[in-house]
Amino acid sequence: MKNNVCLICIIAALIFSGCSKKELNYKVSEVDGVKIYKNKNIPADEKLEIKVKELFTINAEDETVEDSTRTMNYIYTIEVDDEGSIYAVDLKKSNIKKFDMNGNFVLSFGKKGYGPGEMDYCSSAGIIGDKIYCNDYGARRVVIFDRQGNFIENMNMTGSMPQKYYSVDENKVLAHFDSWFEEDDKMYTVSSLILSDYRFENRKDTLRSKTMQMYSKDYNINDLFWARTYGNDKIFVASNSKNEFWIDVYDFSCNLLYKINKSYRKVRLPKNEIDLQNKAIREITNDPNFPESFEFYKKAVSALFYDKYDRLWVNSPVETINPDSTEFTGYSFDVFKEGVYLNRININFPEGYYPTILKNGRIYTFNRDKCDIKIFDY
Repeated sequence: MKNNVCLICIIAALIFSGCSKKELNYKVSEVDGVKIYKNKNIPADEKLEIKVKELFTINAEDETVEDSTRTMNYIYTIEVDDEGSIYAVDLKKSNIKKFDMNGNFVLSFGKKGYGPGEMDYCSSAGIIGDKIYCNDYGARRVVIFDRQGNFIENMNMTGSMPQKYYSVDENKVLAHFDSWFEEDDKMYTVSSLILSDYRFENRKDTLRSKTMQMYSKDYNINDLFWARTYGNDKIFVASNSKNEFWIDVYDFSCNLLYKINKSYRKVRLPKNEIDLQNKAIREITNDPNFPESFEFYKKAVSALFYDKYDRLWVNSPVETINPDSTEFTGYSFDVFKEGVYLNRININFPEGYYPTILKNGRIYTFNRDKCDIKIFDY
């Protein structure tokens, strides 16, 4: 009888433990009134799965289109408006190719030069309201067009120059600025991430800023850029740390809402990625003699995306058995929601196609070498 009672107690204990609440994979603390979500490398959603489906490809050339300006020569970046139209920035031609939401060519606007509607070195563009802002880095100005490609104005920049920018609401733009100055016969560069107005005049809300001596042994241009994105009235900005995983979350008034942290161990940068990094830096600076970077470790967070389900995708490096292997294994993302780590997903986009934009329920990727664009659903 006694043995039966013990057996019943053991069974009851097992049932109770099985029905008990699952242990959280994160802890929330508070420092100076700001919440910090500290996540373990344990998924909160073990069944999370994200499948992608290729919708169509916009090739570099289309023989069915007679307009010669349609050919994409060297696509440096792309942008997408709220109607799904795609704008491809052609670095070699300093113009913009516009395609509709189905990938059909609409028009090409802008050209090489310094006159109205012309650009010397167009390296990026942004959709701000109903206008296209094109960054003419060579002429230190922003060239503005409407969505039909009609030239509106040249906005000359004094001091720091805006780079990649996002329109986060009706009145504010999240922009990266850079400038240079000389001191004691040494050149320095200043990089800042600022919440600005549409004219890039009000620059008081600074989220990040860093000053580095150019061409010094510690100079690394990648340390001057921060992974960032926005969505659901929030701005997400990652740390540039190679040792720790941190993301700050702000509202559109530049108030810090909370921080996201996740367990992380630094990952070595393979030689082939260092070579690609140096190549990209020389293209960005338009300087073939730009000093090489010898960065040995990857950033803990290299890119951020916000999806249609209000989830944050974080591109974070994964340790491999052979860090110098060139075998392509897809792209890994840590997925979060409201500061909590859900799971890590791996998406096998075709090699060379990295996700650039998540918008309108789609994923937009492009390949610089092939000079084409692939669009996916998920």
